[in-house]
Amino acid sequence: MSNESHCLHPLLPTQRNNNVLNFLRNRGHNYLLPQIESTLFKNSFISRCFCFLIFSVLRILQLVFSLFFYYVLIVFAICCAFVFVNILL
Repeated sequence: MSNESHCLHPLLPTQRNNNVLNFLRNRGHNYLLPQIESTLFKNSFISRCFCFLIFSVLRILQLVFSLFFYYVLIVFAICCAFVFVNILL
């Protein structure tokens, strides 16, 4: 996509001036990251899909960890019950 005749090239952000930023570490690209300044960017299809993907993964992780916590809690309660019953006998 660095080819200027590529159909997606106009969608790339502007390139930064490397002379000013020589003291920083090397980056994987020479593009300036865009600032979110408009509702058009916030509501764009790609940014919404990306945010939906991130929040979906976080929600799934939260569900998995909560189920694991309840599983551990139930196993702990059952173990305590067995210990308590064995003490009484």
